[in-house]
Amino acid sequence: MQAESWNTAKKTIENELGPLKNIFESVEPVPIAAASIAQVHSATLNDGSSVVIKIQRPKIQDQVTSDLKVMAWLAPKFVGRIPIAALTNPPALVELFAETICEELDFQLEVANLFELERALRGNSKNSWKFPVPNLDYVTSKIIVMSEIKGVSLGNANEMEMESEEVADVFRQMVDGLLEGAVIHGIFHGDFHAGNVFLEQGKGIGLVDFGITGRLNGERRTAFLRYVVGLMTGDVEAQISGLRDLGAFPSDSDIETLIKDFKLERDDFDPLEMSEEEFVEEIRLLVKDLLTHGARIPKELMLFVKNFAYLSSVIQNLSPEMDLLEEFENSSEWSFVGIEIEWTGFEKHYRDAGLAPGLPSTAWRTSTPLYNNNEQVGYATSGTWSPLLKRYIALAHVKSKYAKEGSELMFELKVEHFRKLTKATVVKTPFYDPERKRSCPQ
Repeated sequence: MQAESWNTAKKTIENELGPLKNIFESVEPVPIAAASIAQVHSATLNDGSSVVIKIQRPKIQDQVTSDLKVMAWLAPKFVGRIPIAALTNPPALVELFAETICEELDFQLEVANLFELERALRGNSKNSWKFPVPNLDYVTSKIIVMSEIKGVSLGNANEMEMESEEVADVFRQMVDGLLEGAVIHGIFHGDFHAGNVFLEQGKGIGLVDFGITGRLNGERRTAFLRYVVGLMTGDVEAQISGLRDLGAFPSDSDIETLIKDFKLERDDFDPLEMSEEEFVEEIRLLVKDLLTHGARIPKELMLFVKNFAYLSSVIQNLSPEMDLLEEFENSSEWSFVGIEIEWTGFEKHYRDAGLAPGLPSTAWRTSTPLYNNNEQVGYATSGTWSPLLKRYIALAHVKSKYAKEGSELMFELKVEHFRKLTKATVVKTPFYDPERKRSCPQ
């Protein structure tokens, strides 16, 4: 994309920070990168530090505001008039675009996102990430002065001639960062495109541009996880329930009715038997159907799907023989498991408080921590008392090292406003899998 002239960029810097000579020893007039919202110049501070300056295009805010007004006015008029199924709900697309683009225009918000995402991802010592370091004295809503992330962009990774295992390591770490950020910390980088991810052999993965960020609070995090688990296990009810609780449908929508409306009652769907292209296409079709039926597309779901689709495309280009879904299933630091909550300990906590055991009458869907030696290693996402099995069972998301069948964890519960722990064991799923009866003999 054509960059702004140096005189225009210089004027923006001085309007925001004051005279260049008071801050910079030198600034390269030719940008090292230029995009629709900003361009980046290399520079040296007066103390000799090498930095880059991200400079917002001077008229971009007015242009975006004007474009959004026009799009918002036109969108309702195009409902039902566009023959492309994915575009049959223009207002929802405009809403999604507006929410995303407006966040990108505030560079102070971008720096806040950077710090929060760095804090979340650096907590996992298994992976190595590199983040730019902003100079907070020189950050405004239109300017960021920060350290440069070096390396080869993910889009040009073929230049590195990586071995298959190295490519697999990159994919695993990117998926770990995406999943762990979304379901554990409630924040993930929302724009994993070629120019925002950098590789440097032996020095980890570098990330830049934190303007688009996915955020999920506790309830939405659980809903998102329920959708992902449902997708990976073929549980249609969990998928639609998760989408509803993410805001795709009104909160009082009936799950069974939605399943019938979307014609999702399928016996031939097994995501673990699909290729990565088929898996990504399945999600794309679901998004298209959501739009067709007038649903609101959850921003976080769209960002997650976009990231996963882009990663799949790039990694397959680097290593065509790699089975991405197998890598996803086997190497992620987190696993989806079933747990059985021990009845004896559960009952004792209630008896000690002079209460009868508080068994749920219906399935619950709240995030409930799981521990190992007082360290939180995951959380249950939904559970219930099974009258058929006579057991208290739940689905959970735990670190893979604790996902082996028979692993013992501690399940948190509240008894009269006090937190208690009781034993829970990882068990085989499905919890109940009777032989299927057939309407016709073979």
